[in-house]
Amino acid sequence: MEDIISDLKTENTFAFGKLYQDNFGRVSNFVQNNSENRADAEDLFQDAMMVLVEKLRQDYFQLTASINTYVYAICKNLWFKKLRDKNYELTVDELQSFYFLGSITSSIENEKIYSEKLKGYLLKITDHCNRLIRDIFF
Repeated sequence: MEDIISDLKTENTFAFGKLYQDNFGRVSNFVQNNSENRADAEDLFQDAMMVLVEKLRQDYFQLTASINTYVYAICKNLWFKKLRDKNYELTVDELQSFYFLGSITSSIENEKIYSEKLKGYLLKITDHCNRLIRDIFF
């Protein structure tokens, strides 16, 4: 994850491609299920990438969830902002999607808890085991 974050900070196209590959399908499905089209999903995803890079460049920014969860949350927030800006009247399906934002927040919090537990476990093992695990998984 650290590699992709450092690549994003330097605007490496591979990192953007990887994020697109991993996340665009979900974002596109969400947007298209909410009465919009693929072009709107592409615009939304591009805007989310700009927000992400801007956040990563800030010295005090600390990513507390997986990059994929964070990208999806940005997309959802941008989507709901677009709806508010259009003074859009929400249908039942869109209202249900709006409630889904709460589940994204919950997912981020659960991932924070998992991340903290993982960090605690990594501090308890030997340096050799720690390096081995980091080399294999991170």
